[in-house]
Amino acid sequence: GDGADELITTTKKGDQVTSYIYKYIDGKIEQLWSDKGFTRAIDGMLYRQKYWLGSGYAGAVTRAAWDSGRKTTTEAEDAGLPKGINIFDFAYLKTSDGKPGVLAYDEDGYLVFYDHEGKQLWRSEGDLGGVTTKFSKNRVTSQDDTAYWSIKDKLRTAGRTAFTIRRVPVSMAARGLGFKRSYLVGLRWMEPTFMEIPMVSSIVGNVLDFTVVERRAYILARPIMGLDIKKIMKGKNPLVNKLYIYSFEGQ
Repeated sequence: GDGADELITTTKKGDQVTSYIYKYIDGKIEQLWSDKGFTRAIDGMLYRQKYWLGSGYAGAVTRAAWDSGRKTTTEAEDAGLPKGINIFDFAYLKTSDGKPGVLAYDEDGYLVFYDHEGKQLWRSEGDLGGVTTKFSKNRVTSQDDTAYWSIKDKLRTAGRTAFTIRRVPVSMAARGLGFKRSYLVGLRWMEPTFMEIPMVSSIVGNVLDFTVVERRAYILARPIMGLDIKKIMKGKNPLVNKLYIYSFEGQ
């Protein structure tokens, strides 16, 4: 293509999940492509997975190259992920021997690290605060006992470090009350375990989304219970999300 950035989104509306690719052309955003199912980009490749209302994710994750000029993808191939890993649950991270490993969330919200052959090398001792994005399954078509499918937290990588969110619930006995504090943490593989590095530890409430670009973290967060007390005192709408930008300089 022309080297310009393109935007990939996946939306859920009713019982349909659709992915789109957009591009900024001549002063406006134009849709280049759309298809049913989930899509994300990793290292210039499009990863895809089908959607089924009875389970959420369906089938194996595949990957294909995106041809911007022709506005289509090449023939898809199996991404070769360990069994049970879904499209938004993982990131590639090198093992000690320099080969590509896979760091992923399992269905219980625990982190698991696999080598290039799919062998489990490590599993976290607990979850990092639990799953926050859930969708109900269609009880008529579902073939298992779980009532929902979920999207786990993002995993971002830079070199040999992975970044994710650790949350502290308001109450461990009632996690539905929300989170009193969140942390952006770095995870570095120090065989046979990960070293957890606190990167940002002053986020009040729940992190909704984040990304790490070079030496900065961009974090979208919601205060405890979604309320900004200061706005209540000023008579303003207290329901807010806040964007924070942190620099890692000197760390």
